[in-house]
Amino acid sequence: MRPDGRQPDQLRSVTLETGVSKFAEGSCLIRQGDTHML
Repeated sequence: MRPDGRQPDQLRSVTLETGVSKFAEGSCLIRQGDTHML
């Protein structure tokens, strides 16, 4: 059993947010669980 309650065949939710940086054209923020990628 995983600490967050997910089943072995379940993935973490993924969200994408665009336009997060006004200085970088095409920037986006990707979140998967506690991992955030810019």
